[in-house]
Amino acid sequence: MGKAVNSEEINSIILESNNIKSLIKFKNLNKSYYITYNYPVYLDENFISNLIIQKDYTNKFYEMIKTIIIILLGQVLVVITLILTIASIIKKSIMPLNKLNESMKNFKLGKYTEDIEVSSEDEISDLAKTYNLMKNQLINQDKSLREFFNNATHELKTPVTSISLYSQILRDNDIKEMDEEFINRASSRIVLECEKMKTLVENILETSRGSINRDKVKTKFSLKDLIMQIEEDFEVRINKRNLKIINEIQELEYLGVLEDFELIFVNLFDNSIKYTSSKEIEVKLSKEEETTSLIIKNKINKIPEDIKNRLLEPFIKHNNINDISKEISSSGLGLYLCGEIAKENNWKLSYDIIEEFITFKLEL
Repeated sequence: MGKAVNSEEINSIILESNNIKSLIKFKNLNKSYYITYNYPVYLDENFISNLIIQKDYTNKFYEMIKTIIIILLGQVLVVITLILTIASIIKKSIMPLNKLNESMKNFKLGKYTEDIEVSSEDEISDLAKTYNLMKNQLINQDKSLREFFNNATHELKTPVTSISLYSQILRDNDIKEMDEEFINRASSRIVLECEKMKTLVENILETSRGSINRDKVKTKFSLKDLIMQIEEDFEVRINKRNLKIINEIQELEYLGVLEDFELIFVNLFDNSIKYTSSKEIEVKLSKEEETTSLIIKNKINKIPEDIKNRLLEPFIKHNNINDISKEISSSGLGLYLCGEIAKENNWKLSYDIIEEFITFKLEL
């Protein structure tokens, strides 16, 4: 009926069946896999013969094993890919945090670092942007502070050196034998340099106070009354220089830090008295919609181009008076201080120079 795959296995299953029961056996022999099935055939309860079915499953078995291996390898590959993908996503997600942590450590040690760039739009991105902003603000503040005190040190050395030089000359020589003109020049220089140093120290202290004391009390006060009072305090200097103050001042009340407005107006008004090249100073106070504007205008001598647009920076000053008796005492910090105080109060201080006139404008 057919070719036997393994005759021994057929004989074995016949004996085991004993012509009574049906059996099926799966056999592995010499890496060959086959199945032998025995079914006893009876007719009228009389045994006739055994139905033997035997088939070789070696190829199918190995194909099945190969398929299983491929499936397992595929699953392993999927798992590995999934793990690597998750690891990559996690690494990419925490990379900005690692950069942020590293940058903070370096910044703590005083090392300036580059901004942290985050391409995503999530909480980490917001944190990085906030950190970059904070870091850059601190760096700029630190640079400004260093530059400020370097300039302050230089500015303090200049008057001290002049005072020391003239004092030594007066000390080491007989005043009676010295030229009267030189004595007058030396004493005038000493007084002038003392005034410069006094003004510089006052402005430095005021600048430091402004950067430390942020809790200022706001009160409601009359701008006109305050301006008129300050002008009255300057009356001696105004009369001494035969100046005419042209006022166009509205009756306005303002809710703010009185001391800050007073300091700014005093500095601007004092600056106009010092540097005006004419006999008139214009002071205007007005309000349009929600903005209150203070304007101080006066005529000036020519200002060098290199400082013309930098008058609100620290230690910017100019003196073109050759006569020492008329020389102006200036620290170069007054206008800078005004600008910083204006920023603290969310005010705007600006100026423009048109032909021979300079106009300062403070917007509240």
